Amino acid sequence: MINKRPKIVILDDEALAFLGTSRRFQLDQIGDVDHYRSAARDQNELVARLAGADALINIKKSYLFNSDLFNDLPQLKIISYFGIGIDHFKISKEISDRVLIKNTPGVSAGEVAEHAFALLLGLSKKLLVNDRNTRQGIWFQQDNLGLQGKKLGLVGAGDTAAAVNHFAKAFGMETCMWTRCPSVDRAEKLRTPFVELDVLFKTSDVISLHLPLFPNTRGMITRALLKSMKPSAFLLNLGRGGLYEEKDLYHALKNNWIAGAGLDVFENEPLNQRSPFFEFDNVLHTPHIADRTPECFERGMDMLTNNILNYYLVSE
Repeated sequence: MINKRPKIVILDDEALAFLGTSRRFQLDQIGDVDHYRSAARDQNELVARLAGADALINIKKSYLFNSDLFNDLPQLKIISYFGIGIDHFKISKEISDRVLIKNTPGVSAGEVAEHAFALLLGLSKKLLVNDRNTRQGIWFQQDNLGLQGKKLGLVGAGDTAAAVNHFAKAFGMETCMWTRCPSVDRAEKLRTPFVELDVLFKTSDVISLHLPLFPNTRGMITRALLKSMKPSAFLLNLGRGGLYEEKDLYHALKNNWIAGAGLDVFENEPLNQRSPFFEFDNVLHTPHIADRTPECFERGMDMLTNNILNYYLVSE
C-alpha cells in the first residue's frame, strides 16, 4: 500500500518517449508526474526541476550527478536512467546507500555487438580506403583480411561481450575473454575460455573492449599491453575512452604496433576536430552511436518505466 503518492520527474523527454503513451499512463497511476520535454539549461534549473522529487527518470545522461546535487535533494529515493555506464555519477557511499540507482542492463547488447562487427569489417576489408580509391577512379585491388579462424579477445564478459562472442563464432572466429570474475560455469555457458589479460593481448588478432569506466578500469589498457599486440591485430573500443591513454593508442598506431583501430568512444566527447587520430586511414571513428537504434530506445524506455514501477509496486 502506498500512503503518499511519490513525485516522479521525467527529466529530459526530448524524443517524447513518454508523452501520451502507456508508459506515462502507468506512472500516473502510482505518482504525480512532472514531465519535461527538453534538457535543463544549467545546474540551477536542474535542481529546480528536481525539488521535492522522490523518483527521477533520466534519458539523455547529459548531467553530472554529484554529491552536492544529491544533498540538495533529500527526498530522492530512486534514479532510473537509460544506459549501462555510471561514469556520470560522482557520489559518496552515503549517497549511494540512500538513493537507488537503476540502469538498463543489456538493453543495447545486440546493437553494440553489431556495431563492433561493422567496425571490424570496415577495418579488415579496408572499406574506407577502398571506397575512397574507387570514387577517385583508382582501381587498386589490394588484399584484405579474412576473419574465419582468427582469434577475437574480449575484455569484459557482460551482456555486450557475450553478444560479440556469439557473433564471432558465427564468423568462424576463435574467442577468448578476460574478466575480473572468471568461473568455470561462465566459461562453459559462453563456450569461451577465460585467460589472463596479458595473454589475451599477446595472442589475439582482434581485441574488443567492453568495460565500464570505474577508478579500477581507468587506464588499465596500458602502453605495454598495446605494444604486446600482434602488429597485424586490430583494437576495437565500444566501452569507454578512458580505458587507455589516448596518447598511448596514438603512439601504437603511429609506430605500427597494431594494424588499426575501430573507436566508438573517446576520452572527451564530442571528439575534437583536430584529433590526431584523423591522420590514420586505418582508424574508423563513430560518434558514440553503437546503441542508437529505434528498437534499442524503445526497449530502454520500457525498462526505465519498469524500474520505477517495480520500486513502488514491489518494494513498498
